[in-house]
Amino acid sequence: SEFPWIRNHDHSDQKEVSDWLNLEIKDFCDYLSPSRAEIVARNAAVKRLRKIVHDLWPDAELSVFGSFATDLYLPGSDIDMVVLSPSGKYSNKVFLFQLANKFKALKVCKSIEVIAKARVPIIKMVDTETNIHIDISFEKEGGVQAAELINSWIEDIPSLRYLVMVIKQFLSARKMNNVHNGGMGGFSVICIVYSFLKLHPKVASGYIDPSENLGVLLIEFFELYGKHFNYDMVALRMKEGCGYFSKRTNPEMQGKNSFILAIEDPNDSSNNISRGTYNIRFLKKAFAGAYGLLTQRCYDLEDMTYKERIGQSILGAIVKLKGPVRDFIDSTGEIANLA
Repeated sequence: SEFPWIRNHDHSDQKEVSDWLNLEIKDFCDYLSPSRAEIVARNAAVKRLRKIVHDLWPDAELSVFGSFATDLYLPGSDIDMVVLSPSGKYSNKVFLFQLANKFKALKVCKSIEVIAKARVPIIKMVDTETNIHIDISFEKEGGVQAAELINSWIEDIPSLRYLVMVIKQFLSARKMNNVHNGGMGGFSVICIVYSFLKLHPKVASGYIDPSENLGVLLIEFFELYGKHFNYDMVALRMKEGCGYFSKRTNPEMQGKNSFILAIEDPNDSSNNISRGTYNIRFLKKAFAGAYGLLTQRCYDLEDMTYKERIGQSILGAIVKLKGPVRDFIDSTGEIANLA
């Protein structure tokens, strides 16, 4: 089935279609969430690499950031790590090659690639034992700070996780989740979802509980960023709560082309987190399309008898899943990641 998350989880008997979608989003996330074995494998890979770095450079530590540090990762996604030291000396390119050679000699990793010329130089590789893809950067604290910030946002609004996972999968299936081809990176996705929730009048006033209204919120998210948001003029501010501001007030948010998504980095106001997302027209269209498909699906199901509804999926209108069958157990609460 292309909708494996509805297996043995049929909510078609819900009186309200919105409640059905709310429950289906929760199932979808439980289905995609890491199993015990996946977390254990990732933690083992992190531990192995940490030891190697520490043995090579006793004054350095290997920190985890990105989606593994926030438990917002899709199955098979890579692990982002960074070498940090008190002196900051490992930013010298020499060390990039030194560590890559060490990994090669120890055969713990394969497909090792040193990308020294990038804006952020990294080692890309695959952990031999688990086949997990790993990226290691050097002496850049931003990712670790971002992960701490995101974890505080999830504490503030736990439902953030459900919406982020659906939207990440939606983008991933359309190959729109990679900044290298103008798509939207994970941090940007989290920012636009958190901003949407913080600035949503009914959520902010406490009138609705997001965890009971995920379906409606997902549809409204697609409506906001697919139809109404003014990308030319408005930027998102992510600190002191959240807010909108005019791009004109911060030239760093304008870029070469005015039609870009601008998200002010909470740790550096001169940095637009989403400046790499140059395909925003394409993304906007996809969001608007998802809004149309989901609302249409809800209307169609509303008109069906309960009997006709059995085995139907609402989310299936915008996402499909291929790959091995997974369980519905989210083990992130049971085993902590090593970040």
